[in-house]
Amino acid sequence: MRSTLAASSLACLVLSCSAPGFSLASSDALRIDGDVTELTLSIDDLEQLDVVEVEWNHRGETRTFQAIPLESLLRSVGVEPGAMISGLPPADVRPGWKLAVIATASDGFQATFSVAELFHGMGQTEAYVALRENGQPLGDVHGPLRLIVPSDGEGSRCVHDLQRLTIVDLRHLVPGPRPSPFGEYVELRTPAEVQRSTARAGLMPMVSLSSSGGAESRFETRAPLASVR
Repeated sequence: MRSTLAASSLACLVLSCSAPGFSLASSDALRIDGDVTELTLSIDDLEQLDVVEVEWNHRGETRTFQAIPLESLLRSVGVEPGAMISGLPPADVRPGWKLAVIATASDGFQATFSVAELFHGMGQTEAYVALRENGQPLGDVHGPLRLIVPSDGEGSRCVHDLQRLTIVDLRHLVPGPRPSPFGEYVELRTPAEVQRSTARAGLMPMVSLSSSGGAESRFETRAPLASVR
């Protein structure tokens, strides 16, 4: 049930990213938005970042690109793993690993990554935003920017004409356990699930829980708290 709800929520968010009426960045710029400070980077801006040379063996052909590690781009907008220390609330442990990245092309094609898979020392995905191939600007078909993912077994996440990276905090889509007023953790899910669970347990919700996780919930107790599952 939870997996289905999570998938549905992420699917709705992905569709909203390319909904009619939303303006993507201009064709020669990369927009970074979502649950970070919004930023638009021109080609010149990107050239000032950590450009490396990358080989990609695709369909039996080895190609050489000058590109920026996607990890470096994420760090440039403040994405970091975060602390993992004793005593933190569960939702605050390694908050960076609870983020996803949605890459969007000019035609609406999208590919999704977890932040954890992109950071060295944690994941093994090698993903880059390519600026040039063999020192030359990318052509109109694939550029001016494109994703390349040499570590993938196929090229389906190598987005052509990349225009937007959206960082999504998955905690807003799937609320995790929250501390209750009684000193225990109650697993609060979607608003509909919370309503069903509290009704079965004899609890009366006093404040509704938003799907974004931004609102708190209080309960009038009519049954043991441990029965809320």
